[in-house]
Amino acid sequence: MARVRFSGVTRHFRGATRPAVAAVDLDVEDGAVLVVTGSSGSGKTTLLRLAAGLEEPDQGAVSIGDGDPAGAEVAFVFQNYAVYPHLSVRENISVPLRRTKAKKKHVTAAVEEVVTLLGLAELSKRPASSLSTSERMRVVLARSLVRRPDVLLMDEPLANLEHGVRAEIRDQLVTAQQAFGTTTLYATAAVEEVPPLVGRVVRLEGGRLSEAHSGALAE
Repeated sequence: MARVRFSGVTRHFRGATRPAVAAVDLDVEDGAVLVVTGSSGSGKTTLLRLAAGLEEPDQGAVSIGDGDPAGAEVAFVFQNYAVYPHLSVRENISVPLRRTKAKKKHVTAAVEEVVTLLGLAELSKRPASSLSTSERMRVVLARSLVRRPDVLLMDEPLANLEHGVRAEIRDQLVTAQQAFGTTTLYATAAVEEVPPLVGRVVRLEGGRLSEAHSGALAE
């Protein structure tokens, strides 16, 4: 876990008429949840990519803990729920740990923890190619959390889910965040789909921070 700070951050893409993100100042405490709302094109994804170190600010600075994003363990959950179709659910979840050559005993225990937390035990041996969209999302979330990242970034995580399962997945997001206490930045265009996480809520429009308040948003 780690504190995330944006200090006067501006990012302007070549050919654009305005900055994607303009003079943003934000401070997300260690273990806190920041929900970023705003319409399509408002700068939400760019803000998350800056936090992940996938974009460099033209002005200002982004820090995670005591350093820049490149030195932090950051997990990014995208909208496409990409899995390795030829691997089982359990194998998919273990990929980040196996890449670090962690000991088998540690990998097994860590995978078991997130599998149990997110209710994936019955699916654990199935090939990822057989999963539904909502099941893939849960696998991606488990794969992101299994390495205990400093920061979890979620970009419209419910956007591609069937309406009937969104409430269930929201509840699981809450369970996971509370269990791990991971500093979380959650971006969404649909305020009604924000999980009931108590934390700070900010709004971006035209790349600028237009309002901020604290509370819990839920249906």
